Amino acid sequence: FLPRAAERVGSITMAVSEKLSDLLRRMPGVTDFVNRWEDIPKDSEAYATLSDLPLLFGGEEPDMVAPACYLPIEEPRKAAWRARLDGHAGGHLKVGLCWSGRTGHLHNRLRSLRLATLASLAGLSGVSFFSLQFDEQKRQVADWPQGQAPLVDLSAELEGFDETAHCLAALDLVITIDTVTAHLGAAVGTPTWTLLLRIADWRWLESREDSPWYPTMRLFRQDEQ
Repeated sequence: FLPRAAERVGSITMAVSEKLSDLLRRMPGVTDFVNRWEDIPKDSEAYATLSDLPLLFGGEEPDMVAPACYLPIEEPRKAAWRARLDGHAGGHLKVGLCWSGRTGHLHNRLRSLRLATLASLAGLSGVSFFSLQFDEQKRQVADWPQGQAPLVDLSAELEGFDETAHCLAALDLVITIDTVTAHLGAAVGTPTWTLLLRIADWRWLESREDSPWYPTMRLFRQDEQ
């Protein structure tokens, strides 16, 4: 929605976490950043939160359809990541895994799973898995069983959302629970399989396997909880 807003208002000053500013500064129309809403210039001609924009642009599903990749990626950085991942995977399919959200999240235990639940994936041939896990849950990588499909821990190399976005763009597939990794993977155009609670967040709508927000995403919903 930011490029569409820029077409109407010209330059945009964005209030956003410092962690996100490097990722978003390539968005068309975004010319400046502040870290808090209160620091937005007082002489601005218009104000809106990001969550206001879908309604301001119509509020119906056709108004929300996004391009397959809407976060600008620097191709040389993506190519560098693909070369690094190919060094581990060779010619195998490169699949990223994220099984837990932020540990401090109030409902994290409901949306997350143990890596052991995915252990059977280690028996697949022609696939190399890469851990995209952050927080203390990344320690579970040590429990990945020996098998045909290795699991490479990338956590030490994924510093900041911008670097993570370029890594995700270089993968063939991302499999993740409902956390930031799902949004970031799909926003850079990588096929993303998102594992959802039976009673999912409102943004995933109901009884469908796709998302108007992300053309490359497929949703997998719990049968029971």
